[in-house]
Amino acid sequence: MTNVMIRQPGYMPNLGFFKKIQSCDIFVFLDDAQFAKDGFDNRNRIKSSDGITWITVPLARPVFGKKMNEVLISYETDWQSIHCNQIYQNYKSAPFFFSYWPDIEKILTCKHKKLIDLNMKVVCLIYGSGSETNNLKKLTMDLSLQKNIFFMGRYQQDELPYIFSILNCYVSTSLSDAGISGSTAEAMSCELSSISSNNSENNLWIEHGKTGFLFENKNVDQLTDILRNLKNFNLTEIGRESRKIILKNNDYYNEMKKVEDIYQDLIR
Repeated sequence: MTNVMIRQPGYMPNLGFFKKIQSCDIFVFLDDAQFAKDGFDNRNRIKSSDGITWITVPLARPVFGKKMNEVLISYETDWQSIHCNQIYQNYKSAPFFFSYWPDIEKILTCKHKKLIDLNMKVVCLIYGSGSETNNLKKLTMDLSLQKNIFFMGRYQQDELPYIFSILNCYVSTSLSDAGISGSTAEAMSCELSSISSNNSENNLWIEHGKTGFLFENKNVDQLTDILRNLKNFNLTEIGRESRKIILKNNDYYNEMKKVEDIYQDLIR
């Protein structure tokens, strides 16, 4: 089974972003969703001597209604020098700062045309492992991206609730018909919109477009269409509805009561 996570690339994402990457086998950058004003797509916070300081990448107007991969960066102000100076002054005493600063400075001072190009340059760590890990590593080498992409390994099981809590979507491509997977149920319980194969058991838990999404086993084109159209759905609301299903049908005490009833019938 391959687990897939989907997220928009932000400007200088925090560790929580990499926790999301850490929890999956494949991480998909959702770059064709609508640009979110006042989000973290083109800004972030850093620690300074004056407290929290915002650094923002100015954008060429208009941006309203544009997709993430259509938004252009404005160079009417020298924001690159400002960002570099703020980061340098406030983090130069941090351990290993000068080991990474030349690469960071190079990324920030390059004149990227689109915001997505800048954000994708900043994001360069991939966490997780699975059956496709070696293929992805080979692809990284073939594309000469080994200086920009690093494979960091898998997460600890006790980190899973936190990881799920900060994700947008969970994908399971399992071919098993033995029942809903534990990881899918965990994702749904954390109010995470889930995309799963259309086996008989998943049909009982997931109502397409309402409590999650379903695709036919091995139907790559159908799965691709679902991923492309996620931007048209309220994933937060779908996540809430999926948790309600878990609480209704998979409550621990209710399930234990069923087990107890079966046991009592056997010993009578």
